[in-house]
Amino acid sequence: MATSDWKAQLKEVFQKDTDFLEKKKRNEEQARLDKRDAIWFTNSIVIPVFEEIKNELGRYKRTVNIVTDENSVELAVYFARSYFEFSYKVTIAGRFPAISVHSALRDEKPEIISRRSNSPITIDELSKEILAEHFVDQYNRFKRYFPEV
Repeated sequence: MATSDWKAQLKEVFQKDTDFLEKKKRNEEQARLDKRDAIWFTNSIVIPVFEEIKNELGRYKRTVNIVTDENSVELAVYFARSYFEFSYKVTIAGRFPAISVHSALRDEKPEIISRRSNSPITIDELSKEILAEHFVDQYNRFKRYFPEV
């Protein structure tokens, strides 16, 4: 084995470590930025939309609870203050808002809102209007399962 061969191999070993550490650092930075943007999205888009929906549903004798935690915001709808009808939860996964819907009689798997092109929409693209329309679509789909009390 020539001297230059083993030196080149040793250099490759350390280059792989350097490349791995640089990639890890970039991923950590991106995760930090995504977290910051998710907080902005939650505070600027999701919570204001949920507050507006809460006010509108109050006109139809619905009580709404909004629960916020570190990674999600959930809106729960009740009829006559006690009968649970429906919940709509937005959880941010990276840059994608995953929506979970639930009623007393039916659950669905979380979904990511898609554009018409079937590619997922990101928090950068999801407007208040789109989120509110999606809520109404989902609520309407589940409405048939709610008993009229």
